Amino acid sequence: MAAATIDDETGDVAVFAVNRSETDTTQLDLELGGALAGYRVVEHRVLQSDDPRATNTADAPDTVTPRAAAVAEPPALLPISWNVIRLQRA
Repeated sequence: MAAATIDDETGDVAVFAVNRSETDTTQLDLELGGALAGYRVVEHRVLQSDDPRATNTADAPDTVTPRAAAVAEPPALLPISWNVIRLQRA
């Protein structure tokens, strides 16, 4: 499941993608043609924990926090993760 937006000022594209699998890493195949031809992945941030039941609480507000992920093409989406992938024109 994925959605994308474009920043009118910078031209950057942000792709928001979820991997709901509890066990499998999956790759996000980005088919960039037309107006997006020549774009490349420049940043990948992921919200994920190895413990699928982990939650943030008032006492432990940073149990699950966004972190940098490897910049790869295609991006790898870890199990049970929410991802932001930023693209820029090469």
